[in-house]
Amino acid sequence: MDQEKKIATEIWLVLAQLREDQILTPVEEYIVYEVITYGRDPRYPSVHNQLKIMNKLKSWGAIKEIRRNYLNRRGSMADISAFGDVLDIDPRGIVLEILLPKFDELYQEYSKYDSETLSSPTVTATFSVNIKDREVRINNFVLCRPHATGRNMHFMEYIFDHPDKDIDREDLPSLLRDEVKATKFTGLLHELGFTGEILKAFFPGRSQESLRFRKTISSDELEQQGISAEVLLQAIKLAHTKNNRK
Repeated sequence: MDQEKKIATEIWLVLAQLREDQILTPVEEYIVYEVITYGRDPRYPSVHNQLKIMNKLKSWGAIKEIRRNYLNRRGSMADISAFGDVLDIDPRGIVLEILLPKFDELYQEYSKYDSETLSSPTVTATFSVNIKDREVRINNFVLCRPHATGRNMHFMEYIFDHPDKDIDREDLPSLLRDEVKATKFTGLLHELGFTGEILKAFFPGRSQESLRFRKTISSDELEQQGISAEVLLQAIKLAHTKNNRK
């Protein structure tokens, strides 16, 4: 493996770990990246390189570092920023915030260095929106839980029953039009959880006053639109995690 590819692979492995940490961390909490010292994939970067990659991600605007955690002599964590400088030791954890959309852009760019992607044939995945038990789902992941008798659920049920056609405000039934009033369509979609890549995937045509919805999209169709199936799946998983917080 040449040096550039080795470094790119190391960047990807750190990005993948950060994505996993993001999914598993409650949305109101900062993410804690644990600096790996042993027992990891042999391709995983050294402590020195992990810290260099973190600094690179900061310079690219993909993460915001909050603080660094160090182990003190008693074996407990200390979050004093000068601790590591005084003792000349590496941090054991980095508390951070992921910054979008830059992180997603880098994640998509470096995902080609995933060994599974390189060694395995492409598997065609299909993503489908469905409504079940008053939940809006994509495959088996919960996107949102709107109030059963609220405008958002009524709006979602209507567009769900009218896929693959342009829907303007005047097309809405009068009762639904009264519920929606002057609320922008894009605003309603955001409230339902259709944001970022999820919005692009299922609403290829959209504006404040009109939209076009599709129930199902394949990974091949996503690729044609310039949307990464992996990034879309991670966004869906993140939404599911938020909806299942205790």
